[in-house]
Amino acid sequence: MRSFLIGAGLFGILGLSVYFSVLLWIDLGEVSLGWFGWLTMIVGSLMALALGGGLMALVFYSARRGHDDVHHDQQVFRRPRTPQEPEPEPDPDPDPGAPPGGDRTPRAPRPKDPRENDRR
Repeated sequence: MRSFLIGAGLFGILGLSVYFSVLLWIDLGEVSLGWFGWLTMIVGSLMALALGGGLMALVFYSARRGHDDVHHDQQVFRRPRTPQEPEPEPDPDPDPGAPPGGDRTPRAPRPKDPRENDRR
């Protein structure tokens, strides 16, 4: 459904652009174009087609030669193919008599900074 809406929107924009282009063409009336204008329009159109075709050829060449594989192998773009390995088990407690949660030895309180009152 989403792709249908995107396609319908794009075709709507295309239809509006064709409509306004035809409307503008009709409103211009009789316009004469000299040989240099026709030559410029033909050369410009051919160069645009050649540029588009050349860029598409480079895309296909790059994809078939494997130049894009390095960037697509990053796990950012797709899910990993193999299930992730489970987390390793934590090391057993070396001292069974120790309190849970690790070392809980009391520490001496930090001495007060005499400049602490100046900061407020």
